[in-house]
Amino acid sequence: MVKKQIQSTIQCDTCKRSVETAVTRPGEVENFLKDLENEGWVFNPKMYLMLLEEIKEIYCPMCEEARKAKLRESEDIYDRITGGYYADNKYDEFKRDALKHFGLSGHPKADKAFSFAWEHGHASGWNDVLYWFGEIAEFME
Repeated sequence: MVKKQIQSTIQCDTCKRSVETAVTRPGEVENFLKDLENEGWVFNPKMYLMLLEEIKEIYCPMCEEARKAKLRESEDIYDRITGGYYADNKYDEFKRDALKHFGLSGHPKADKAFSFAWEHGHASGWNDVLYWFGEIAEFME
C-alpha cells in the first residue's frame, strides 16, 4: 500500500524563507509544525491542530527575533500586548509598563490596585488586566 503524501510549504510572512514538508498523515502536519517551533519558528495563532489554513502569521527564527526586538523598543503597551510581547510570562514587566502607562509609578496604592486588576482580568488576557487597571486608575489620580 502506498501512502499519499501531503505537500505543504511553510513560508515566513516577513522574509519569505520557506520550508517544504511531505507528510503521510494529517496528524503528522502538527508534529512537523511543532518541530519547526522547536527550531524557533512562530505560528500565530498556535491552534493549528492539523489545519494549516488556521495559521494567520508565520515568522522564521530571524524575523521573530527582529519582531521581538522591535516590541522591546516600543513604548506603547497596546503594541506590546497585540504583538505578544508579554506572552512569555512577563508579569513584572507588564505591571511596570501598566503603572507607567497610567502615571501611577510610585503611587502608594499602585500595587494593591494592580493586584485587584490582575485578579479580575488575567483569565481573559493582558487587555482585560489593563482595562481593569484603567478603571481603578481613574480614582487614584
